[in-house]
Amino acid sequence: MGSSEEVRQVVVVGAGPAGRVLGVLLARRGVDVVVVDPAPGKGFVNTYGVWADEVEGLEVDLPVRCRFGEALVRLGDEEKRLKREYLRVDREAFCEGLDGELGDRLVEGSVVGVRRSGAEVWVELESGEEIGAVVVVDASGGKAGLCGEIGVVPGVQTAFGIEARCVGDPLDGAEMVLMDYGEIEGAIPSPAPTFLYGMRLGEDRYFLEETVLVARPAVGVEVLAERLWARLEALGVEVVEIYEEERCWIPMGTDLPPVQGGVVAFGASAGVIHPATGYQLARTLGMAGAVADVIAAGVEAGESGQEIVRGVWAVVWPEEVARGRELLRFGQEVLLGLDGEGTRRFFDVFFGLPQEDWRAYLSGGASHRRVAQVMWRLFGEASMEMRWGLARRALVDGGGMWRALLKSSAGRAGGAVHG
Repeated sequence: MGSSEEVRQVVVVGAGPAGRVLGVLLARRGVDVVVVDPAPGKGFVNTYGVWADEVEGLEVDLPVRCRFGEALVRLGDEEKRLKREYLRVDREAFCEGLDGELGDRLVEGSVVGVRRSGAEVWVELESGEEIGAVVVVDASGGKAGLCGEIGVVPGVQTAFGIEARCVGDPLDGAEMVLMDYGEIEGAIPSPAPTFLYGMRLGEDRYFLEETVLVARPAVGVEVLAERLWARLEALGVEVVEIYEEERCWIPMGTDLPPVQGGVVAFGASAGVIHPATGYQLARTLGMAGAVADVIAAGVEAGESGQEIVRGVWAVVWPEEVARGRELLRFGQEVLLGLDGEGTRRFFDVFFGLPQEDWRAYLSGGASHRRVAQVMWRLFGEASMEMRWGLARRALVDGGGMWRALLKSSAGRAGGAVHG
């Protein structure tokens, strides 16, 4: 970077979608920003699928590789057609477009720590260089970051996927399968239910992923790989060419990170990963503009890093949404307690609710009142057996749920800033 010390207005640590997008939006607002990542040339490696209505009106262009008019959910003998457009993001074009705007604001470097010095926060690099800023944004991902270790992991989503050319149709005529919980003949057992997530990318080209929605402890990716191959064999599908493989490990339902003076988390680092689905891209992109507005306005007004961080956190986790997240964490505990048949029954009821209900629940940004309303409606539609199971779970693991419903304290999302 040319010198051992630099001073910028904002340093963003991590160049995944959250970090790159925020960097671009800050630059557009005239903020002196740099985005630091240990391997910026690696680009985006994960497959991103999003609901089309959740990414409307974004400030950045979101290139789309495939559009699907509906998503199919298969639950053994039951089938649900979700009439809601689903998109597969063109991750290469997405990354290239952002990099074109960032230019030399995107730099290579491994961050090893941060320190406070007066009104500035200094990011320490492995190379020995330091970059000072009014605000540091931790967008380094969901496993651990500058705001501290994530601590206890309530649940983990794991997946093994391939993009491949196949002889035979692994999706049985569907264009996009959100979940196929069908039994797999001859597969090795899994300690948690697994499902197929798949997209038809062309005439004989598919993305196919065997996934555990959430488990504790995590189900190994090698188990999922074996189950995917067994599923394809049972379907009579031959994979003739593999273009790429994908392995995912996503921590879900962790505590929100503490808000440090001058340092704030964003994206997966901020706990935006949905506790019951693992999704986070759409919500992160949807709030990026508002976060950039707060930072840009604060920098221009000469606010302290602490003041700006408080404003950012209020955008990322408003009190009612943070309380809604506690209800979603209870939903995660419900899923963790279900076997394969129980999971199929649960989603049969869940996706039988009106679309506006399950859509709100899956968004990750609904208020505690809205999430509670959906949960109550699901309880009302459930069988008596399922109701008893939900009631028992609420008594055993529902502490966070009851706190979210009954208390109005700000909690960690509005807690003290330490510096």
